[in-house]
Amino acid sequence: MQKIKEDTAGSYDWAYVVQLDSSSKNSFLRTQISQCNSMKYLPHTTTTLAMYADVDNCCEETKDYGTCVSKHGCFPQPVVHPWTKEEMSFKLSVAGSHFMWRPSLFVLPGTSYTSPTRVNVLILGKDVNGGNIANSEAMSLLEISNSANLPTEFEKFKSSASGKCLNFGGASTILKGITSTDGKKFSFSCKTSPALCQCLVAIAEATTTITLVSGENSLSLIGKVDEVSYEIKRDGIQRRRRMLQVGASSGDS
Repeated sequence: MQKIKEDTAGSYDWAYVVQLDSSSKNSFLRTQISQCNSMKYLPHTTTTLAMYADVDNCCEETKDYGTCVSKHGCFPQPVVHPWTKEEMSFKLSVAGSHFMWRPSLFVLPGTSYTSPTRVNVLILGKDVNGGNIANSEAMSLLEISNSANLPTEFEKFKSSASGKCLNFGGASTILKGITSTDGKKFSFSCKTSPALCQCLVAIAEATTTITLVSGENSLSLIGKVDEVSYEIKRDGIQRRRRMLQVGASSGDS
């Protein structure tokens, strides 16, 4: 954010000033726009720009929210407009040389549909929040099946599963804060399960896979370019869906 002079009369206004990445070898400018004349399709991409306040001063050496979360375990506070009360988050869509801005909700880095500030909804086999982050105002739910035994099974899985997510701990730490009320749906948020959100961001950045295993049951989080998928195996039966998309059962986030 910068204060920009609007006219010679000395009037100023606040504005976002964005510099597109032209140095990274995988950046949109170098891999798409620079090759536009030789491509058989119109280059396009979508990205999110959001404003956060580091009220605890825990990430003074970086301005990147994802780095702050994954490397420092800190969750900067999302900025809300003081008058409209709208989240200061915007989605930028680029098609060729045309740019379009539109309001957006805050999105957890490394994902397309997961909110770092609200409770998210995940139904097994589908995208987080139904592929629309605007649905994140409901409870954050992971619906796996109608089995009344799932809460007990899940608690056993958390305490007995082997494996860990990078440097963020094993199952008991990563899955801490996830609870079930009816045996069908599991609620979570970045506030109650911070290690899980840190894990998701780090997996997306590292494009790696982690797997938690207990007997014939397992949970895998698979990081690829621009997305994280989840895969659940229950009693040896695999279900896959993208859970996160830098945007299993498996699914997108």
